[in-house]
Amino acid sequence: MTSRLKIVSITFVSLYFANTAMVSATPPPPTPLDLIQKTHKTQINSQFKTSQLKIPRHIHRFKMPNRQKKQPKKTVIKSTTTIKKIRTKTPPQITKKSKVKVITTPKTPLPKRVRDFVVPESLIQDILKTVADKKDHTITSSFDGNFKHVVTDKKLRSHGIKELIGVGTSRFYHSTFNRKKNIYATIEKFDGIVIPQGKTFSFNQTLDSVNPADGFVYEKVIIGDKDEYQLGGGVCQVSTTLYRSIFNTGLPINTRRNHSRKVSYYWPHGFDATIYLGGQDFKFTNDTPGPVMIQFVIEGNNMIVLTYGTKDRQVDTTEHGGWNLAYWWKRVVTKGDQIDEKVFRSYYKPKKIEVAEADKVTEKDLKK
Repeated sequence: MTSRLKIVSITFVSLYFANTAMVSATPPPPTPLDLIQKTHKTQINSQFKTSQLKIPRHIHRFKMPNRQKKQPKKTVIKSTTTIKKIRTKTPPQITKKSKVKVITTPKTPLPKRVRDFVVPESLIQDILKTVADKKDHTITSSFDGNFKHVVTDKKLRSHGIKELIGVGTSRFYHSTFNRKKNIYATIEKFDGIVIPQGKTFSFNQTLDSVNPADGFVYEKVIIGDKDEYQLGGGVCQVSTTLYRSIFNTGLPINTRRNHSRKVSYYWPHGFDATIYLGGQDFKFTNDTPGPVMIQFVIEGNNMIVLTYGTKDRQVDTTEHGGWNLAYWWKRVVTKGDQIDEKVFRSYYKPKKIEVAEADKVTEKDLKK
């Protein structure tokens, strides 16, 4: 009996020490806090690259400096079964060298001319159809046809060139070859020009000269009550059409005068603008909220001048009349609470002027 008890006691003692050795050899199961620390350590070593847990996006904006790693504060987790999201409360340490400077890139400056602008074919056809249906064969108001064209180019829109704000048209049927050549040479100097906000535009300053090197040839010009052949005959077809577009846009017109005699190319009468270098000029001021862009379109024997910018006014130029040598055009511009009414008068009387539509070319000009 005594020996049997000894054997049993020895057996229990052996089993106790064996279990104790197995327990000490097997590591305890990991706690949720151990999993958090291990995951956080893995994320720090991989420079905040996401592994199994999602890191808040704002942390990826900075890179941790090479400092001794600090243990994150203990996070109390209520649920021990699943972990959906863990937010590290320890913010990244940022030194003065690692501060991020926010650099604002300046707005790309607008060029002086925009030559690659595309005018929709549908807009051109709508304008020509309206002109053909009208008795005076020209656009006499911003209400005619209710033309619309929204600019989609982001660069132009950022500077304030957002939409079509004015249209001007004219016809040059029965023009000679030389006259058409001078018209095209003039358009080459004006097409796509950009007028900054607050600036006054001078037609003569932009035209500068009518030298043969720029494609100008001899054609009839009006000098007093006679016609003479001078370089640049036909330039006033461009100045007249531009004047009509600006007139319908409602911009302030500083300087303008009609031709000394009525010309069939500029019908209806009283709606023209003559120029000559060194003398009569055509000037207007851009008082819109942003820059203004001028685009020219030639369709057959029709010239269309489109003015683009930011529309901030309503313009009515439908009232006009006259007879024989005297004509008038009334323009009503409504801008906010302000209403500006002005009558532009034209008197066609033979008057001696130095040069109309062209400048006299000297030997010095021909050498340019």
